[in-house]
Amino acid sequence: LAGDTEPVTALAVSPDCKTVAVASRSLTLRVYDLHSGEVLRTWRAHKAPVADMAIDASGGYVATAGADRLVKVWDLQGGFCTHNFPGHGGVVMRVMF
Repeated sequence: LAGDTEPVTALAVSPDCKTVAVASRSLTLRVYDLHSGEVLRTWRAHKAPVADMAIDASGGYVATAGADRLVKVWDLQGGFCTHNFPGHGGVVMRVMF
């Protein structure tokens, strides 16, 4: 998959195996079509690298856990944050639905 040259820090495949969300050290999150390799959407997810991510069962949302001590939930189609969960004492290393 085409993308930036920075190392990947987290990725998640949708339940239907049609899309993959990839985060890198460049602080961007990219959503790809797995069949064509096309980038469907790109945005900056956190102010520090994403340590983990998970796509929900519907395939419509991705949760991200960041080194900035935040957990966020994103609308994959729209690329906007639906929920922001601050207040963690350190790097969030795991997230799941």
